[in-house]
Amino acid sequence: METNDCDQMHEDLFRRANMNNRHNVQTQLSLLFHAEEYWRNRRPPDVSPKKFEFFLQYVEHPGPWGLDWKRQILQGFLLPERNNLWQKIEAQIPAVNVNGTNQHGEGIIYNTLTQGTSRSYQIGVLKRDAPEIAEKVIAGEITANEGMVLAGKKSPTVTCKATVQGFYDAIQRKLDPEQINLLRAML
Repeated sequence: METNDCDQMHEDLFRRANMNNRHNVQTQLSLLFHAEEYWRNRRPPDVSPKKFEFFLQYVEHPGPWGLDWKRQILQGFLLPERNNLWQKIEAQIPAVNVNGTNQHGEGIIYNTLTQGTSRSYQIGVLKRDAPEIAEKVIAGEITANEGMVLAGKKSPTVTCKATVQGFYDAIQRKLDPEQINLLRAML
């Protein structure tokens, strides 16, 4: 694909032109995704040697060098049909380092994996510690939060109404009898 074509698609997506045509936006995103050399090296000339490490960085990076999109906008275009492109984008997310993420590493333009609750960060942790669970998350079989719980990286959480009945229902639903007896003893 020609650089001029990529530049035009980047501009259209950055300016959010023709956003009412879902198929057109999906096509442009797919073409840009596959023009990896284009988006990896998109940066101010002679200013920085850093590159985008994965496509989601390029999408979220402020313009004019990135698309300046929130992840939710990208998901809105790709997830309703469980688009195969979204799975490819998530598959690019690298495993995080053992001691967190390399935010200022050589050649990395910026890092989106710094938030411990973000889906990207959770996928990075799962790729490092439980690759088979990471694949299930990327395939959409389970959520990133469910994957973290399955991998033992996060404790399960309970959401309930802040009423006596809400707490009771949540306790009955989430705790085993031994835990309920321990709770009784604590109260």
